[in-house]
Amino acid sequence: MNISSEFKGVQLGDKRLNRRIELLAEVFEKNHGQSICFSCQDWKTSKAAYRFFDNDRFDEDDIIEPHLAQTYKRMNCINKDEKILVLHDSSEITFPGNKIIEGGGFMGAYEHNVTGKELSIKGMMMHSSLAATSTGVPLGLVAQKLWTRDIKDRRKIRNLGQNFTRVPVEEKESFKWIEGVNSVVAEFQPERLVHICDRDADMYELFFNSISLNTNFIIRAVHQRATAKGKVKIFDRISKTTPCGEYELHLPKTHKRKARTAKIKVRYYKVKLLPPVAKGQEYPPIELFVISAKERESAVEDRVDWKLLTNMPITNFETALEKINWYKERWNIEVFFKILKSGFGIERSRLRHIDRLKKFVAFTCVMSWKIFWLSKISREAPESERRYSFTREQRSILIKFERGSNRTRLKVSSNSNDFTIAFARLGGYLARNSDPPPGPIVLWRAMMRLNDIQLGASL
Repeated sequence: MNISSEFKGVQLGDKRLNRRIELLAEVFEKNHGQSICFSCQDWKTSKAAYRFFDNDRFDEDDIIEPHLAQTYKRMNCINKDEKILVLHDSSEITFPGNKIIEGGGFMGAYEHNVTGKELSIKGMMMHSSLAATSTGVPLGLVAQKLWTRDIKDRRKIRNLGQNFTRVPVEEKESFKWIEGVNSVVAEFQPERLVHICDRDADMYELFFNSISLNTNFIIRAVHQRATAKGKVKIFDRISKTTPCGEYELHLPKTHKRKARTAKIKVRYYKVKLLPPVAKGQEYPPIELFVISAKERESAVEDRVDWKLLTNMPITNFETALEKINWYKERWNIEVFFKILKSGFGIERSRLRHIDRLKKFVAFTCVMSWKIFWLSKISREAPESERRYSFTREQRSILIKFERGSNRTRLKVSSNSNDFTIAFARLGGYLARNSDPPPGPIVLWRAMMRLNDIQLGASL
């Protein structure tokens, strides 16, 4: 798959600009994670790239629109009986210490310079919606919003003495969740979608909006809401409900914990939620299912304790576990953000205006998805056609590299997973039996080395 195909059909107001973004995509794909100057290699190409992102004839929405269209095409190719997960989340893009970023918004945090003076951290917010199969293969972005916060807007509500709970949801930043759902539902069959959100999306307005659109959701709950049963709150029944089953969850090692296997008890029940007191006249009661996935007694502090809300019917342990497994895929969008920030280093970019940075973020999001897709497709669909992952020239280089390393397993007829393993070895992957599948950062390094090999072969 050539990354420039994700920009086919782009409309930037000029045929030369349309062609320029495809050429830039090819250039950046060969030098992942590098600065604009390093990727472009010469001043002429670098200057063209800076001028491109400085052009005011288009914005970030125009750049990412063709990728969204390609994602919807991929979604239509998925079996109609299979649900498609839409992973929603937000991320901060900050530029600490960079005082010359024009148009940067207030991020609610501060740092101190060398003289001890307190400086507000500037940046922007990004809310993304990533479509994925039920097994977690990322199909691409289906919605994205970039914006900056104006501290005057926040102070306005406080200065007017308004109760924030009574402010219309359309005037709050949290309206981004509803906007994301609405954007996707407008383009795809709502009944086939399952919107996955974390605790920040525990909003009654979002529940009602999704039900009204006939679309599905799984949202991690945090608020102890009122139910139709008098003084009984939404979570009061968890401890009184008999577990319907138990399963084991492997928790990988992180910088905060050791790897371990947690034994999880699963419970579920149906509730009738009442709207918040401040919104009681606007919204009716709604019926949802509560799923509790809680780790059995353990000495660790960060025990698993998920409380999930869904409008999909839960009838037994199997259907509850299915929804829990779907929620687990939400972590994929966190990985996507990590690739974007660590790989392309967008927070270290030397672009000096927020409008240029927005365009650069939209541009690099597409290439970050490509690397993420490659890392997932090999393990989730190992028999997929290798031509979707690597070009003929790349496959030929990988076969020669493997044979030169006294590994003859790779052949022209090998599947996508075999080629991906050989590809990952270029990035330092050892491919031992005990090793987990190669991750996106390893594949990122492999892509850079493979491009160097290709360049050397052409000289």
